[in-house]
Amino acid sequence: MKHSLHIIALSCIAFSMQAQHNVPTDTSDIHFGILGQDGGIIDAPTYEEYFNRGTDALRRGDLDTAIINLEKSKNDNNRVPQTHFNLGIAYEAQGKIDEAIEAFKDAILQRLDYPKAHHQLAKLLQRRGLLDQAIVHYEQAVQYDPSLIDAALTVARLLCEQERFEDSLEYFERYVKSKPNDLNVTFEYANALNTAQYTEQALEIYYALLRERPNESGILYNTAYTLKKLGRIKDAMPYYQAALKRNPRHAEAHFSLGLAHLVTGDFKQGWPEYEWRWQRNTQLSPRTFSQPQWDGSPLHGKTILLHAEQGLGDTFQFIRYAKVIKEQYHGTVIFASQRPLHTIVSRCCPYIDRVVTLDAIPTSFDAHAPLLSLPFILKSDEQTIPHEIPYIIPDPTLVEQWRAKLSKDTRFKVGICWQGNSNYSTPFLRAVVAAKSIALRQLAPFGSVTDVS
Repeated sequence: MKHSLHIIALSCIAFSMQAQHNVPTDTSDIHFGILGQDGGIIDAPTYEEYFNRGTDALRRGDLDTAIINLEKSKNDNNRVPQTHFNLGIAYEAQGKIDEAIEAFKDAILQRLDYPKAHHQLAKLLQRRGLLDQAIVHYEQAVQYDPSLIDAALTVARLLCEQERFEDSLEYFERYVKSKPNDLNVTFEYANALNTAQYTEQALEIYYALLRERPNESGILYNTAYTLKKLGRIKDAMPYYQAALKRNPRHAEAHFSLGLAHLVTGDFKQGWPEYEWRWQRNTQLSPRTFSQPQWDGSPLHGKTILLHAEQGLGDTFQFIRYAKVIKEQYHGTVIFASQRPLHTIVSRCCPYIDRVVTLDAIPTSFDAHAPLLSLPFILKSDEQTIPHEIPYIIPDPTLVEQWRAKLSKDTRFKVGICWQGNSNYSTPFLRAVVAAKSIALRQLAPFGSVTDVS
């Protein structure tokens, strides 16, 4: 799912070029007086004079003068949090991020409940890629000043990226309650709910958003996706189609509509839409060769390279088409396999002439095809899908070896496929895999079933 993201500015201060410096044009965060515990201005010792000079220079954009005077003020009295904060603003304006980070930390050291210092520090830590530290300070900023809703939104996004969904939702809710008319963030909130498997709640928000924005393809797509996720395939299809009417190049909608057609047995419409998988914003990308992609014409002894894609299970399911190509199209078949399956395919698929790994693909062949494109190329339907069993033939030598190993165990043997590949790049894709996986400990009760191993 593609989230609608809106980047929050990394600083409350806007900067422009003036007198060879990055000059603050929004001085709302600069402190112009040193506050005492009661909120009044402290009587002026030496450090106050330097503070006022430095702060005035900062307001004018004279960053060098500001830093000189604020450093002197700090040296005379380093217990004033506003001095450290204004130094942080000045250093950040000069692009001296490390110095700014230390200054904001010093401000917090002097005053823990300093929300703006936490907020500024969090933004700089985020820029540095120190996300765990940034989250801590965003949370403290919101804790000490709940009105900092931009900080709440940023931490919501960061927590979602780290798959801390429950914490993320809490901050999204704060923002949405504060700004109910920000429909873009409401959309993000629904996406976060969806990723966290609060599917029905997400769907209700999508419906509400469609009442406000009935023609937005992203909302239409996510509504369709969520209905499909709930098993309501036929209800989902009109939303996919509406999304494509608004955006004919919406790759996710094409791909997901293809899956919906395939699930309902409409192969004629399903396979062409499934080819849109290459256009999706995922880890999957097409391999390119100088040779053409096979179009389904007779091979007459020519060599075709079939190459694996996606998961190991996909290879097990679709390798059956190599047998069709060998027997009906009379080609020499090379298969480029994922490395873990190389031995199995080599030994158990005798209709394949040569098996290589994906990192050692030969250059000599006449045509190629991605493995999961073969049903589209061959126009497979429920009548023509290869169904000869077995199409993966066990190696007789290995059969005998395992028969000997297991001969003393006369119990019924059960194999369990319990987890997919969790090494995906986005929380959404990892959540999809997690939803169809199961924790191994949950299978432990099967161990107590008698006469089964």
